[in-house]
Amino acid sequence: MFLTWATGKYAVAPAAVLATTGESGALLNRAVSGYTPGSVYKPTSTNAFLETYGNHYFKCPTGLRYGGRFWRNWAKRDYGTLDGRGAITYYQSSIFGAGTLPYAEKLAARARELGFGTQTGLELSENLGLIPSPSDYQNKGLEWFNGFSLNVSIGQGDVLTTPAQMASVLSTLAKDGRKQPLTLLRKVGTQLSKPKPWVQLP
Repeated sequence: MFLTWATGKYAVAPAAVLATTGESGALLNRAVSGYTPGSVYKPTSTNAFLETYGNHYFKCPTGLRYGGRFWRNWAKRDYGTLDGRGAITYYQSSIFGAGTLPYAEKLAARARELGFGTQTGLELSENLGLIPSPSDYQNKGLEWFNGFSLNVSIGQGDVLTTPAQMASVLSTLAKDGRKQPLTLLRKVGTQLSKPKPWVQLP
């Protein structure tokens, strides 16, 4: 909002209204709305790869030719060989070229297991987002192109997650797989809410 000095009243800029309201005019709760996560999704991709294949080192050039196009890294220099930790540390996308179609299926399964595409436990109406997989496309009669595997591994393409899901998943990874449902309620009236049960993921 900005102050309209002539009237001494607050007015809301039209652009701000469009950015914060839906078609119904209700304010959007961005914490539980779906967005393309981008590189913040890479810890999930790395975890899925480690759980499936173990830690490996890959060449990390300035880009990768895959699926009929050249996928460029942000960096203009070759970073040599890096493992998953190095890829996250140096923000290197080309290392995720290890993503093949079988890996894309395993990534989707692991992402859902960690908490993407599902409710977080918040006492709100949540957008579940979208975690695409080759089998999902096949079931809908759609073709899964090679480039899709790269896109989803770096949190792009059709991937949609909510900030609440992202907070929950990163917390689970940081706690070695202890998945704790989110909550907004500390107590109702004078009655303290009981902690929600957590699960230990493999």
